[in-house]
Amino acid sequence: MGKKHKSAMRFHVPFTATAPPMTSRAVGIVRLTQRRASGTSTDVTIIDSPDNRLLRSGVTVSHRVCEGLGHWVLEAPAWAPRLPAHRSEPVGATAELPLEYAMLVRPIARGAVLGPVAALDIERTEYTMLGPEDAPVAAIVDEQVAVRRGGVTTARYRETTITPTVEFTPQQREFVLSSMLSVSATPVDSFPSLQQRLGPPATGMTDFPQPQPVRRDSTLEELVTAVFARDLHDLVDTLLDLASARPDDVAVLNSQLATVARDVRGFAHALDPQWCRSVQELVSGAPFGSIGDAVPVALRVADTLVGAVHAPRLGDTSHDLAAPLLHRRAQQGVYILADRCRALEESSPDKQWEGALQAAEQLAVSAAVASLLPGKPLTKIVRLLDELSTHLRSCVAPPDEPVALEGLTLEEAFREGARAERRRFTMVNSRARFVAQWPERIAKLRKYQEKAKKKR
Repeated sequence: MGKKHKSAMRFHVPFTATAPPMTSRAVGIVRLTQRRASGTSTDVTIIDSPDNRLLRSGVTVSHRVCEGLGHWVLEAPAWAPRLPAHRSEPVGATAELPLEYAMLVRPIARGAVLGPVAALDIERTEYTMLGPEDAPVAAIVDEQVAVRRGGVTTARYRETTITPTVEFTPQQREFVLSSMLSVSATPVDSFPSLQQRLGPPATGMTDFPQPQPVRRDSTLEELVTAVFARDLHDLVDTLLDLASARPDDVAVLNSQLATVARDVRGFAHALDPQWCRSVQELVSGAPFGSIGDAVPVALRVADTLVGAVHAPRLGDTSHDLAAPLLHRRAQQGVYILADRCRALEESSPDKQWEGALQAAEQLAVSAAVASLLPGKPLTKIVRLLDELSTHLRSCVAPPDEPVALEGLTLEEAFREGARAERRRFTMVNSRARFVAQWPERIAKLRKYQEKAKKKR
């Protein structure tokens, strides 16, 4: 049976503390040797936006110079595998942030200007603790770090880590602990993060909080926050995937933007009208034909959602229960839809059919956001409304497409006329089926709605 792994010992050490006595033949620690080429000085420059949005979101971009050699380092373990947990590239001839790094973190930065925000001066020394016959007992790493912001030293700290080998004994551990305590070192389970060492604004809240579960008794504010947090994560994940794996897949980005537009429209009755209009204007050009057109819009939408997640623009109903509010909204939508569809006939003017389609689509949006609350009846309502909307689209006359008859032969002109007649016949036939099926559909819709009302 193999020997158990020994846990590392970590200490906060006073910055100017003298070296503690770390050898004792009585416990089997004979001598200490400094590892060859272990005494290194590293200058680290942290790159971020002025509000530290990368650091706050768990992404570190840095420029490191050690022994005259420079590297760009990107660390984002919380975002792996979409972003690298650790990646290092040699500094190029221009010493500028690599374009690939800038593109990878663009969904997190969202257009913010990136530049130096802090610097670390790190002095690192490594030792090996040896026992009888020079058998390694433990490895020691001692780091002294000075933090600078704006050219001014704002903090200094020292961290020492002692990593035992399997030969490390309990007596040796007690001796090392006593020796470190003699120089006022403090044992800790883990060291503070870089963000904690740098202090505000790096210690602020992330721009991407995890969506919280939705409950039956969620308030409107809780529901809106959860929905927009989910939309934000999905949108940023899509942008990260595009940056690293699918650079030309505009369809998936269009789909995410459509989801955001749907959710904003679904909560429009409770959200700040100006904020809703700003989002709707951003996505008004969707679906986009190219990534080049879609990505800048998606970045601006993501930036807008960040604000909505932290402080949703809601009115007096923000603390009311979401379920009754959304069900009342859906009930009103059913009344409007029923009123518009009840009077429909095959020969009804196109505007009447267009009005019915608008009512069905708005009700579908309202039901879609309400369906995020627990309950199967709402899922059935959404499915039925999608079916209704699809059918109504086939009943609405498509925009007239001008046909250039000049230059057409008599046979070609006849074919164009026949094609237009077939489209008209298909639409009329679809209208007839809709009128015939409407009584059954509205009865089913009201049945599902009653079930949903009872389960609130």
